[in-house]
Amino acid sequence: MIDRSIGNSGGAPTVTANDNRPIEELAALQGLPVGFDIPAFTRSGLARAIGNGVPYPIARALAESVKCRRDWGRLCACECGRRVTGRQLTATGACRKRIFDRNRYSPAACSPGTVTDMLPTR
Repeated sequence: MIDRSIGNSGGAPTVTANDNRPIEELAALQGLPVGFDIPAFTRSGLARAIGNGVPYPIARALAESVKCRRDWGRLCACECGRRVTGRQLTATGACRKRIFDRNRYSPAACSPGTVTDMLPTR
């Protein structure tokens, strides 16, 4: 910790990224569960990833508030998140192109048997 109380109106010490706290303490400060570990990271990489993350309780509260919001109206058909009004299905021309490309190159459109499934049976 660096003591920056000289000339600082708050007087509280500042915690920096290079303090040597245990990973368990960093995870607990961010609200992560006990024993949280990502094996693909080094210790310094894991500390950086935990430090750069949004604290779990805040992320959960934000997600709940977004999920419960009712006045959004309709959203764009391409799932970009933009609002559409009136009879619109997409927000922009790029959204229409995205839907066209998705339908054109989707695995369902290219898989064998889909055309014969749509033909009437005898």
